[in-house]
Amino acid sequence: MDIRVLEAQQWLNENYGNNPLFDRQEEDGVVTTLVMMGLVEALQIELNIGSVTGIFGNQTLAACPTLKLGDTGNIVRILQHGLFCKGYDPGLDYGNFDSQTEQAIRDMQTDAGLIGAMQHEYVSPILFQAILSMEWYKLVSNGDPVIREMQQTYNYYYQDWNICLQMLQTEILAPLPEDAVRISPMMEKPWTTSMNHTGMPLSNGLHSSSNMLCTATMQKEVKKTAFRPVFLMGNLL
Repeated sequence: MDIRVLEAQQWLNENYGNNPLFDRQEEDGVVTTLVMMGLVEALQIELNIGSVTGIFGNQTLAACPTLKLGDTGNIVRILQHGLFCKGYDPGLDYGNFDSQTEQAIRDMQTDAGLIGAMQHEYVSPILFQAILSMEWYKLVSNGDPVIREMQQTYNYYYQDWNICLQMLQTEILAPLPEDAVRISPMMEKPWTTSMNHTGMPLSNGLHSSSNMLCTATMQKEVKKTAFRPVFLMGNLL
């Protein structure tokens, strides 16, 4: 039982439990899909979205604000509870986007592979979507650091899953020429476009079909631009 997750569940029930559109939370302090969906439902209620589904889709993305240092209110608190559920510490000044919340945002982006110019101190709708997803950005106990580095690279270049899926759904990838860079051994395995991911892919170090989707996308980019991603050389060959 995690006290911070319990606080999130209690707050959700206290503030949204009487709303017929909200699904009440079991107050057990355990992070589950229902907790993250509850946070999304609360966000959708705050945004006055008519269809409260708990799914952070395109309608929620379009209505979601960009949050930054100094912002206040329930939407900031939803963000903070999401960060706690992801294993990051935004501080206990709930509802206030302060410097500790900003640092938690940076820590999460670093774990996801967003570094340098790709990292921001604000929370875009896409980043908010990633925080309220069930994807995990810390290296798990049985995760492979090499796989995680590959996942982080995908996030750096393809933050939005919609971009990956659109590319995969509009053109079947032809084999790479013999002199092209092989990005991953997983490239030759079957891949599918039937998945319904939103937000950034995970970066937990585990094999998944998510890896194959974006590997295929990167394969196409290598073929199209003749770009040679030396950052993927080494253990992945």
